[in-house]
Amino acid sequence: MTLSPHSSSQAGSRAKLDPAETALSQHHLTTLFTQHLGWESLAQDDVNLTPLLKAQTQCVPIARKENVTAWKVHLAADTRLTSALREQLYSEIASSSHTASARPLVIVVDAENSRSLWCQATHRQDSIESVLYVSGQPISLWKFRLERLQRENAKPGQEKVSNLFRSSSVEAYLPFRALLEGLCEGITGISNITDCQNYAVLTLQRLILIQAIQQKGWTAEDTWYLQTQFGEVLQSQKNFFSNCLQPLYQCLALPKVERPLALGKQVGDVPFLGHFFHTHRLEQNYTNISIANQPFEQILGWLSEQTSTDGLNLWSCGDLSYCLEMYLASQYLSDETEEALWSPPSLASWISDRTLSQLLIDRTKAVSAPTNPTDINDLLFNADAKTCRYLIQDVLPKLRILDPACGSGGLLVGFYQQLTEIFSNLLGYSQQNQDVQLQIWQAELVENSDDSQNRPYRANLLQTIQKRILKNILYGVDVSMQAVESTTFQLSMHTVATAQQPQDIEPLVDLAFNVLVGNSLIGLIDVDPERFEKVSQVGDREVLQGSLLQPLLANSYQTILAEKNLAVEHYKSRNQMLAEANNIPNYARAALLKEDILRLDINAQQKLDQLLLDQMSQQLGIQYKAAQLTEKPQRRPLTLEDIDILQPFHWGYHFNPILERGGFDSVVCRPPQGDFKPTATEFLQKFRDLAEVKGVSVRSLKTSKQALAKGDPEIAGAWLFYQDQYAYVADYFYRSEQYTHQNPTVEGKTVRNRLARERLFVEQCFNLLAPGGIGAVVSTQKFSQQHKAQAVYDFLSKQATVKEFVPHASAETAVVTVWQKS
Repeated sequence: MTLSPHSSSQAGSRAKLDPAETALSQHHLTTLFTQHLGWESLAQDDVNLTPLLKAQTQCVPIARKENVTAWKVHLAADTRLTSALREQLYSEIASSSHTASARPLVIVVDAENSRSLWCQATHRQDSIESVLYVSGQPISLWKFRLERLQRENAKPGQEKVSNLFRSSSVEAYLPFRALLEGLCEGITGISNITDCQNYAVLTLQRLILIQAIQQKGWTAEDTWYLQTQFGEVLQSQKNFFSNCLQPLYQCLALPKVERPLALGKQVGDVPFLGHFFHTHRLEQNYTNISIANQPFEQILGWLSEQTSTDGLNLWSCGDLSYCLEMYLASQYLSDETEEALWSPPSLASWISDRTLSQLLIDRTKAVSAPTNPTDINDLLFNADAKTCRYLIQDVLPKLRILDPACGSGGLLVGFYQQLTEIFSNLLGYSQQNQDVQLQIWQAELVENSDDSQNRPYRANLLQTIQKRILKNILYGVDVSMQAVESTTFQLSMHTVATAQQPQDIEPLVDLAFNVLVGNSLIGLIDVDPERFEKVSQVGDREVLQGSLLQPLLANSYQTILAEKNLAVEHYKSRNQMLAEANNIPNYARAALLKEDILRLDINAQQKLDQLLLDQMSQQLGIQYKAAQLTEKPQRRPLTLEDIDILQPFHWGYHFNPILERGGFDSVVCRPPQGDFKPTATEFLQKFRDLAEVKGVSVRSLKTSKQALAKGDPEIAGAWLFYQDQYAYVADYFYRSEQYTHQNPTVEGKTVRNRLARERLFVEQCFNLLAPGGIGAVVSTQKFSQQHKAQAVYDFLSKQATVKEFVPHASAETAVVTVWQKS
């Protein structure tokens, strides 16, 4: 596979986009498409459409490429675009004899040429996607779109369609998986197979991130830095990982002033990216990791190919997001369930449209025009200064969105992209409008951008917006550390793509207090302060000795929460508290503060685990039942070790300010599917090394007591230990007040159903949702059609407005249940 870049045509494409941006901002659409994007010009005959007859509106086809026709609909001054009018327009244009296919690109422009709504049908043609452009908004996201509209389809065999919207290809996964498998085979020094796979994923993510910054010329001014270094290493017969990547990681992790001179000279001038290149936990556990050269040849060739088609830009292409999701799921799911669960990233934007859009529409009804919009872009197209002010002052700053089973981050990415679009539109309106409050908001973005006092350059407002969304609006939890790291990686890649200079991303946003590891289904939502303070205080003084947070030595749970929340707020904003220490750089002060907060979290976790233990043992009467091969289970009291192994996530502590005000505004997830029970697949994942040594597979593992008694004693012991954890956790789900609607009532008596993961998540999502908030859960069947789900569905129906969809954006087996809490 060649390592030479294929970027000459792409570089030329980007160079031509400056006049294209000008044409876009002025809404000279015919010029944009025919002179700058390379589309074929068309005779612009005005077409009379029934929905426009009374509006005296222009409607003309302006350009064509392959089988897509671009149309311009110019609204009259007295015409207000409603959702119904938009749908009627698209339907009539799509069926017009002037249109080459059923998926035209329809661009609706307002009378002042200040905004335009770009609409195109989905691939399945059962819904219309739209995106809003407002003159004066940051151009970065639209540069990506214009490049897609200009670029020829590079992959043979694909339908030749010029797509305005982000898409993905299922064919991308197999080459991606092969790269990871080859990389894993080349790794030595990691004895645990699962750890080896996780390190392969981390290494590939790091290389993708480096590829993204090197294409901007930020790695020693060499846009093909990795490929160049690899070629030199091969010539000198050295090891690429130890001689190139490890020194590069060290430089990327350190500010320039802290890099050893010899190291800086060896690596060259590279940005300070921070946490993603710090010594990883696996690198701490395995100090002699090495990787052979061979897998890097394939990886660097793949990176070159992806760059030439913009495949690594998550704003433009969903392939990378899809591949990460599939690979992560493949580590935990059996073959029978994988296909039913996986779906393209377009599902994320589909869910965002039906949750975030609806929330914003509902919360602006009091101030917006009475057009009954069904989509946020319809609302924003008609927005006036009053609506914009209300969004930026009262609605968006208070918004909090959670994915409690975030996986690789696909759903959070969908929300992140839509929120960035919304804020970008509002920036455009603030440029156009002389409204004082909008001007103050824009000025505040500049003044309060990260490290603004130290920046000699103009602030990148889009970066400021993106960082605020990441720090203040989006939250995720997953039981898998690899999943949390993949979510952080995906969100970070978005900021890299829109960065205009290295300072924009120095360092990368740290999401340590937004995307967290833990078991979303087990943990305390409400914490009793009095009971917390009665837990033994042994170890507090040692844990917090020398801390920046000395006041937290106090016993009071409320004091701990107040100080911790204040510290997290300072850490995220890096403002006044960090600026007080003039002799310590902001990044160093932030690092110290983060360490103290994490130490505090460890201390609080121990006490909260003890409270959970007391609740399970004393209030719910749960015991540990150790299964035996030939005898009855041996019962004993639960211990803290039993609690710790479950990785409980204590919502009431970690997200206290959000839950104190009622909960999250939107809680969405695609949870693990299937019955809550021990499975051979999960067992072999947890005990993979043992299974490898013993030669055990899913097919060969027999889990009946009789078969275990005749088989290998180590396998039998491991299975019984694994099975025991399900027993007391199942008792917790059956008895806990958080899950009182999992089982139906028959003739006044509760009948125990077999627990299902997706039903447990539905009830937990409801628990975490604020009144008026919108929840959504992806499953494989409609809850309304499942007998065992009747209790939880009836509960939802009484407490919320419930709708079930089979979205166009997903596999046919996927169902999205959406509800709005009363």
